[in-house]
Amino acid sequence: MNYLKRRFSSEDLQNERDDNVMTMATSPESHAEFKDINLAAYSDAGTLVDINIYQNGTHVVRSFRPDFILVRQYVRDINIDSTNIILGIEYGAVPSVNSMKALYNFRDKSWIFSELLNIQRGLGVDQFPLISQAYYSNHREMLISPQFPSIIKVGQAHQGLEKIKVENSYDFQDLTSVVAISNCYSTVEPYIDGRCDVYIEKIGQYYKAFI
Repeated sequence: MNYLKRRFSSEDLQNERDDNVMTMATSPESHAEFKDINLAAYSDAGTLVDINIYQNGTHVVRSFRPDFILVRQYVRDINIDSTNIILGIEYGAVPSVNSMKALYNFRDKSWIFSELLNIQRGLGVDQFPLISQAYYSNHREMLISPQFPSIIKVGQAHQGLEKIKVENSYDFQDLTSVVAISNCYSTVEPYIDGRCDVYIEKIGQYYKAFI
């Protein structure tokens, strides 16, 4: 974390301290993951964080008031929901990258897609094309078979989990029973035989593309 301290040592952080730059990520050099964090936030005193860490094989609880938070971890995933943590950070108005508002709005892929649809309605399909998609709140509405092959995504997950390719109507009907016991929503979209995924990063005026 020394590189973060160097980066923020000259920045105007809350309370003018540079030693409480906190990261939340799954990488080894991070300070803590969401699951290792407890916090309390007060309307007149900000956010106080407790981090459970191991140092030299000993369990240690570190308490401090963060000046800045760098988040590099999903807020929601399978059996994980850390919304309570980002709410407490926002409650205490702790500056962060990304912002807690952005993290809150990006917790769910279907919510993100609905926002993209709102943009498309304003700009038009030609100016802002999106993949066609159907949303089902539960299995009871999955009555009309889509075009095949299709991809069915169940609930909120990352890295290809809870995603299934269906080739025909029989597979589709079989999968509705899986959705029934998952107690989750699902989305259906056409299968695209892509060669790779491209991720585009924009920071200020600079763009990077990753394959």
